Amino acid sequence: MVAALTTPWSVKGVSEEAKQAAKRLAHQSNKTMGVWLSDLILNQPAPESSQKAEKEMANLILALAKRISVLEKTVAEHAQSMESRLRTLENDALDHNGV
Repeated sequence: MVAALTTPWSVKGVSEEAKQAAKRLAHQSNKTMGVWLSDLILNQPAPESSQKAEKEMANLILALAKRISVLEKTVAEHAQSMESRLRTLENDALDHNGV
């Protein structure tokens, strides 16, 4: 791990202004720029949009689970009703045939 902290690394496209700001902020934190940048990157919370997307997905899953539960209940009720009607038709047919 020590080698990872001391190995030189460069990032292309960073403006001089950004480099100076990073040096200043690292110095204010009493850290080397590498340690300060590592801490900054590794300690970032999940992006708000990611957290929002996860929450929305969880809410959609809960809503679907509720809908499935309602549909299961409705199907069971209809199945019972159809069984009752079928029994009535069978009994009527038996009565009609004199059995």
